[in-house]
Amino acid sequence: MPGAAGMDSVQVALIISIAAMVVSLVTAGVVVWANAGSRNLALAVGTFAAAAFLFLIQLPFELQRSVIKDRFSTSFTIDRAKPEIRQWAYSSPPSPSMAGWRISIETSASSWLASHNPAAFSGDREKLTADFGLYSLVRFFLAWEFDWQLRTVTYKGSGAAMIITANPISKPNECTTLTDTELTTLLSKAGNSFADAQPKFGAGRVCLPPSSGLEIRERALIVRTPICQISLTVDLAGALSHVKPETGGQTPTLPSGGPQYETRWVGFEVETTYFALRAQHRHSTKYREWCSRVVANAREWFES
Repeated sequence: MPGAAGMDSVQVALIISIAAMVVSLVTAGVVVWANAGSRNLALAVGTFAAAAFLFLIQLPFELQRSVIKDRFSTSFTIDRAKPEIRQWAYSSPPSPSMAGWRISIETSASSWLASHNPAAFSGDREKLTADFGLYSLVRFFLAWEFDWQLRTVTYKGSGAAMIITANPISKPNECTTLTDTELTTLLSKAGNSFADAQPKFGAGRVCLPPSSGLEIRERALIVRTPICQISLTVDLAGALSHVKPETGGQTPTLPSGGPQYETRWVGFEVETTYFALRAQHRHSTKYREWCSRVVANAREWFES
């Protein structure tokens, strides 16, 4: 699986081809030297050497690695009295369906934690906020980006809200499938506080491109395919506010005297890498469109 230890098959093929060229040129040169009277042999070897040289000098121009960086952000407020963590106000993005998914997923996860581990709201709340952001990102894939060849259809009505539907079109042999259970296991191994919160929302599986791998770290999600890699890293701002949102500056306190509300700003650093060895792959355009769509939809998911 991509991302595991070992060399890429194309890299192995490239090394072998270069080594074979060198060996072929050397051995062919020996044959020509032993038959110096043949102009045709010398011409043939010269042509071969020129073709090999052209192939080698084109490699660094045609096979170039490229990296695209992006960033989006949101904020989460912890109410230590309830207890609860969520975005204070959810607005409606271009897709009402997406907004509904996110609200349901995040509020359900917060309620699950308050029921199963309320002490978490009195512990490391910075980690709790980072965990919440990463958990929401994983659920974004299950709820909205569940097929890398997703087909979206927009319905607009007079006097009615716009509806966007998302339909999977990938065949089983066009997928690396990860189930809800497998993603839960990855979150759990990363120490995520919300790992076992499993709201019954979404497709229940994610269809990634063939031969893909997905890795979840403490504050990062990485999707790697043979052609590209998307890395999303949670980055907490140093700022912290104890003001109750939308009150004009009120700072309620708990009976213990501590602040009731804590708002933290959460950024997502995005780095999309297109690998050199398959820079000119016949499906590179499809992969680039998929990467761009994932990043654009993740931005819409969190900035709404």
